Amino acid sequence: TDIEAALSRINALAKVAANQSTFNIGMFSRIVIGHNKRRRTRN
Repeated sequence: TDIEAALSRINALAKVAANQSTFNIGMFSRIVIGHNKRRRTRN
């Protein structure tokens, strides 16, 4: 039962990652841009 639950969670996470891959990339790019802006303000 525990193994089945783990597999179901992994499958759900994989589907979510596949559906929101572009969204995750966008958020990552925004985070990188934010760090770059912070570095620029510090310098």
